[in-house]
Amino acid sequence: MSNHTEASFDRDYKLPLRPWLIDKVEHNTFVDVKWIDREKQHFKIPWTKMGQPSWKEHWEIFQAWAKHGDKFDEANPYDSKYKTNFRSLMNKSEDFMEVVNKFLTSQQTGNYRFYRVLKPEEVKENRKKRHIAHKQQKKKKLKKSSVTEQVQDQPSTSSQGCQEIQQSFNDNSDSDLSSTLDGDILSNASLAKSALMINSAKAFSTNKVPMSTEGERSSELHDNPSQSKKFLNFLVQEYSITRTEMFLFDITIKYDGVEQLWPDKNYCARLDCSEGLRIFQGDEHWQKVVIALNDLNEYFSYPTYRMPSYKSNEELTSTILKRTDQGFIIKCDEQANLWVTRLSQSVLFYYDLEKSNEPIRLDRQNPVQLICWVKLAKDVLQRHHEGKRRPSCEFRLYIGSKPRSPEQQCPVMVNITPVAAQKLSEAVFKSDDNSMLVLSLPNEFDKLLRID
Repeated sequence: MSNHTEASFDRDYKLPLRPWLIDKVEHNTFVDVKWIDREKQHFKIPWTKMGQPSWKEHWEIFQAWAKHGDKFDEANPYDSKYKTNFRSLMNKSEDFMEVVNKFLTSQQTGNYRFYRVLKPEEVKENRKKRHIAHKQQKKKKLKKSSVTEQVQDQPSTSSQGCQEIQQSFNDNSDSDLSSTLDGDILSNASLAKSALMINSAKAFSTNKVPMSTEGERSSELHDNPSQSKKFLNFLVQEYSITRTEMFLFDITIKYDGVEQLWPDKNYCARLDCSEGLRIFQGDEHWQKVVIALNDLNEYFSYPTYRMPSYKSNEELTSTILKRTDQGFIIKCDEQANLWVTRLSQSVLFYYDLEKSNEPIRLDRQNPVQLICWVKLAKDVLQRHHEGKRRPSCEFRLYIGSKPRSPEQQCPVMVNITPVAAQKLSEAVFKSDDNSMLVLSLPNEFDKLLRID
């Protein structure tokens, strides 16, 4: 570490990130941490993986920030958490914005991240927008809370049905989810129960918080394994769902907006994600050689599924796919929730509109939950109960390019649909498919005319 770094610890102790980092960039304190356009306030930070050339020099900035915050462990100087903590801090910072620039990326000779220092007026404006958004969100919660109280004060028209379903939950509270799902196909549900199901789900909690209090009840269900297990037990007992189907996902891939044929000549691949899969691009044999030579089996021991070959000549799409060679891992946990881990140089994005209207970036080797089963099933039932349209059970990953909206068609996209969720949606909404047919009960003459 340079003399400037050591000499400045006492002087800049406990400085906030902005002045601390600008000082380091200004004085070229760390290797390759420097301005690339001082006028525009653009700078770069090397983001070298452990074990690659010069990685120890490039990690000095992460170590220095850990020391600055009294979080450095001398016994473990290269702990990966230093880099992770610094990345999280930069992502949350009000003072810096990551710059995704095609020209800069094409010019780099290693792994870097580019940032821009925001002007004070930009920081102030962003804070103002967040404050307004927070106030609006608070008003919405208060309004929903008021509506909820009014609903709770009204007598239930289906209390007996709810009691029966409540008993169904209680009877299965100590049972193992896997034993319920391991059985053969379960009996079909009567669609007439859908309203009772959603009411029982609303009532089923220790503090009786209805599911209509969006966010709170949803997080309670999927953050609490016990509650999730009971809810899933109830769902699988009411619909034709097997354990195998809970872990199956239909996956389609689009290049330049066109669905591609997988190597097995199908446009849709139905994959079992119970044990995890690595979906990759390129030469599998060569990847295995490199993996073996570099002892990278931790992330590359999963069964593989190769993405379709690209047969067009669009330069951007070709570049994205070339840098998607390592691919990404999709794997389910015990509750059938799907997690995605990005390995590729190409960045992956997805949307979670409950958290943000902006696309969310997946960092390398950092598992992210893409699909929550309980949350998805709750949404299907809630929409049917409220007379809304059938929700889409499709989730999308954008590879190598950042979308401006969920509907945007990017060069490389992966669409993922949970088979069990699609089946649940079709069963719950199937009565609506015949909504154009309006008949009365048959009379005696109708019966005589139709005698076989």
